[in-house]
Amino acid sequence: MNSERAAGSPAQLYFQKRFGTMDPKEQGALISGLTAQLAKLTSPTVQKTFCPTDGDGTNQFPGFTDLVINKPGIVVFSVPSEIYSSALCRVLGIIFMRAFHNAALRRSTTQFSESGGNTKRLLMQVTDECWAFMNKGIAEFTAVSRQARACSLFLAQSLEQIPEQYRSTVEGNFRTKVLLGVNDTLTLQRFEQLFGQVKETTTTQSTSQSLGDVKHGVFTQTVDGKHQGLSQSSSTSERLVPRFSQTEIQHLPPGRAVVHMFDGASQKEATAFEVTPYFRLPYSLFSPLDHPDVGCPAEKMKAQHTLTSHGEGLVCARCNHKLAGQGLEDFRAYGRAFPHLVTPA
Repeated sequence: MNSERAAGSPAQLYFQKRFGTMDPKEQGALISGLTAQLAKLTSPTVQKTFCPTDGDGTNQFPGFTDLVINKPGIVVFSVPSEIYSSALCRVLGIIFMRAFHNAALRRSTTQFSESGGNTKRLLMQVTDECWAFMNKGIAEFTAVSRQARACSLFLAQSLEQIPEQYRSTVEGNFRTKVLLGVNDTLTLQRFEQLFGQVKETTTTQSTSQSLGDVKHGVFTQTVDGKHQGLSQSSSTSERLVPRFSQTEIQHLPPGRAVVHMFDGASQKEATAFEVTPYFRLPYSLFSPLDHPDVGCPAEKMKAQHTLTSHGEGLVCARCNHKLAGQGLEDFRAYGRAFPHLVTPA
């Protein structure tokens, strides 16, 4: 505990002011218990990452402030359960997550801005299999993370995976939700409620006819009537139905999701979107107009093809470029997935 990195830390103060005054027997019992609890953290790979020995040549983690807050960067932390135990993965993941949360929240302080820190850069935390790392600190961080310009993106297979005590945090603090096709009852029921309801109008019409002074033919099968009456009635009723039913959610096709978006000011209505994975599309996400199926070379300024029907496909009215077959299907899928980049034909 004499390392310069530990100077002034709570751990050093504890050992100097409290542990050092204990009876040797109490110290031995405490050390024995701590050793058993911390044994998993003393493996070579974990120790090298979190607590390298001074002077061993290992590059120490410089901290999130220098890596992603004041400068653009990406920090990847991976703890495969195939290598480490599930309990150790959870402990390490939460330690790493809390370190990021503390660094992000410090940027919202006056001292941080006065010291020249970057308070404008948008931060994003992406946590896969988030159910394994849920903790009370997530609720505290996501409640105020907007002030620190930090966005949290958590991914899970279903709501049922999330421990029950944290489900209210997921529903309340994560305002934007993206839901792909799922199959567990809890997720289907809860999201049917969260996505809201719409009014469905049903109109019922009925018609009746009548004949007066009816006479039936004696020798032929005829019917005569002097008076004919016709009446029609129509009734309209309204009822509330789920915007997306459990059946619709369960059977969402591949490449489609229901998005319930919060734009920073209000909650938008849940809407179905095409979410075709980028790696299945033959177009560039950054400059789609550079692709010959999207951009028209006849235009001096980059612009999309002016497409019209041509047989079983489409053709550009300016450069005569044709789209058909699988190429046309890919183009339309790209337009549905990214309508802000390309107008689907």
